[in-house]
Amino acid sequence: MLDPEVAEFYKEKIEKKAFNPPSLNYKDMRAGADLVFNDKKEIIPIYKSEDRTIEMPPVDREEMSAMLSKAKVLRRYADPILKDRVEPLDIRIYTPGEGTGFPVMIYFHGGGFIMHNIASHDALCRKLATELSCVVVSVAYRLAPENRYPAAIADAFAALRWVKENAESINGDPNRIMVSGDSSGAAISAAVSRFTTVVGGPKISAQVLFYGTYGAVKDNVSESVKKYATGEYVLPRKMLDYCGELYKPLGRAAIDLERDPFLNPGVKDLPEDMPYTINVTAECDPLHDDGAAYTKELKISGNKVDAIEGEGMMHGFMLYWYEFSKAEKIISQIALLLDKKGLWGPLD
Repeated sequence: MLDPEVAEFYKEKIEKKAFNPPSLNYKDMRAGADLVFNDKKEIIPIYKSEDRTIEMPPVDREEMSAMLSKAKVLRRYADPILKDRVEPLDIRIYTPGEGTGFPVMIYFHGGGFIMHNIASHDALCRKLATELSCVVVSVAYRLAPENRYPAAIADAFAALRWVKENAESINGDPNRIMVSGDSSGAAISAAVSRFTTVVGGPKISAQVLFYGTYGAVKDNVSESVKKYATGEYVLPRKMLDYCGELYKPLGRAAIDLERDPFLNPGVKDLPEDMPYTINVTAECDPLHDDGAAYTKELKISGNKVDAIEGEGMMHGFMLYWYEFSKAEKIISQIALLLDKKGLWGPLD
């Protein structure tokens, strides 16, 4: 059942079943999204924000060889990510206050892998930096279809390496690094967490994921897809399928894509030493069951995970944290969980 605040906020769209985009054209979808989600209005102040362009040199051959040797049977999937050409990356750095040694959150925005940007998630990143008392580094990873998988994962790994090497210069702690993201950004976070675990670093202390897509359960057997991808809720089936197809690499067999642990970071046999995870799902979201299945896979593999259900929430609700009281409460709950774990990492 929809939360009353969500039902009222989306009342007109729900009545008209108007969540299907007027055009399944990624350029039109980007333009429409930019009109709604941007940084033209300051929702919440922040002590400091700074835009930068960072350059990340490719992994040298010796380092790459060492990483790939750790990947073992996953080498064929890891190799393209390490060898992908990483362009300079635009980032926005949010600093919560004076001082140094803040934990660092690397944030990957949502948008179906094909749209949104740093500006669209400005208010959410400000809120996270303020409430979690951390430096947030928001990353403008390359979008599909111009840059299909594994470009976004290569960019995410490059951003992780940059933050690890430069954390102190942005008042952060290189030993307390977390990845986070919503929707496709959550998938990218989960993928880079699995990837860096497989190749042996840099170490991630925790990951905080909001209603991501993980490939832990197929859409054709997902009850939440059947129930909530009807056009009466955010993220209808046509849009879900369209974005997925634009993100997938071309020229690979379907069964190989399903098994790729970085394209689908929730597939079975997760490493047992994944970062501590806080996994947030939305009850009225087509991706709900996939998120719940990912939580289950993490537990089966012996990893530490706390699940939070956004009861009555639709997909994308964290972008409206200032409209939905439940979203604000979830951010506070995340802060408490991280603090309980010793500020981004299990105590034991």
